[in-house]
Amino acid sequence: MLSLRQSASFCVLASALLVAACGGDDSSSGGTATPTPTATATPTPTPTSTSDTDNLVGTGVSQGTGTDAVVAAANAFLGTLSSAQQTVGSSGSTSTARFDFTLANAIRWTNLPGSRQGLRLNTSTLSTAQLTAAENLLATALSPAGKLEADEIRRADSALVSVGGGSGSYGSGLYSIAILGTPSSTAPWMLQLAGHHLAYNITYNGAAGPSGSPAFLGVEPPNWVVTSTGSILVNGAVTASTAGTQHAPMEPQRAAVQDLAQALQNNATYASGALLSGTYNDVVAGASGNSDSNFGSLAYPTTGRGLLYSSLDATTQALVQAVIQSYLNTMPADIAEPLLASYQSSAALASTYVGYAKGTGGTADFSAYPSGTSSQRSYLRVDGPRIWIEFVVQNGAVINGQIHYHSVWRDKTADYGGQFGSGSSNFS
Repeated sequence: MLSLRQSASFCVLASALLVAACGGDDSSSGGTATPTPTATATPTPTPTSTSDTDNLVGTGVSQGTGTDAVVAAANAFLGTLSSAQQTVGSSGSTSTARFDFTLANAIRWTNLPGSRQGLRLNTSTLSTAQLTAAENLLATALSPAGKLEADEIRRADSALVSVGGGSGSYGSGLYSIAILGTPSSTAPWMLQLAGHHLAYNITYNGAAGPSGSPAFLGVEPPNWVVTSTGSILVNGAVTASTAGTQHAPMEPQRAAVQDLAQALQNNATYASGALLSGTYNDVVAGASGNSDSNFGSLAYPTTGRGLLYSSLDATTQALVQAVIQSYLNTMPADIAEPLLASYQSSAALASTYVGYAKGTGGTADFSAYPSGTSSQRSYLRVDGPRIWIEFVVQNGAVINGQIHYHSVWRDKTADYGGQFGSGSSNFS
């Protein structure tokens, strides 16, 4: 495998994609594509594991690879819990880690701050031994890149508290873990890690095979530095040369999206053909308020999808695949590789589209140290027969005048392992 919010308007993917408020249509330009110039490399932040282990964030050791290892790690975690904490609870319960694997339970995630079903990953809810087992489970279920990203997104919530966000709404300890169904090497079940700006829904033994989607990744602030004195500098105050420990949770996705957006906009034919009409305030296939209640009625676009992959030169095609891989690489190889083989097969790529929308500054800007104003509403998506990826730059919800990121990875036929159908109103 290759290496791998809050003040938002939520839209259902439907015919509304054709109106200016939340999407649009476009037409591909004809002619021969010209080679895409190679972008000049610029210094970018690097997601960095640190010694900051508040609530044991950043700890956890993988117990192996494959479903059997995850089952063993899940059972080890459950074995540390009290009988009440591992009693199968009603949907939304916060006193247990165990739930039935039903659609109602599976869709209980959102990018908004607030309570999640399952046990919160903090020292008020769990003992050190329980937290250690939970972090070991997450380290086993995710790739190293995926675990680091989850750790850093949780740290970002603590950074929000430090710069003025309410501690009751934000913080690394407000993320929860839930197990839907019974951990098994053969029967379907799901592991859920959910909180503000993060939703991992990993299904094992699903009807449609392995699944890591839907996955929501977001972050505010998108980058910050902890100085030698412990103070926190965020977003606009941070540059490549800012001294201190740099944090950038979504750097793999951001960098891949920026590279593709630049390549599209540097080529006049691509820039015209991939441009989507309208403006995007948020991802359009995310949660609807407090749950993924849109699942079952999502209407992915059939027109106005952008530019076909086959219209791109080989260099730009590789950048499309890099965006896909940046999301799949959060999963371990046994989940990521079969999905990548499907998403990046010749047949699938031949029917895959890329599209972008300009931000308020007149370009789609996903730069490493973005302007708090001009990059807002920059949007990019990859839209294939199965894969759907969106990345959008939003206004800061807590840090006024700055920005934050929302993104989502969905599988049009295999979200939640395909256990509850495709989730789409226009796909069988």
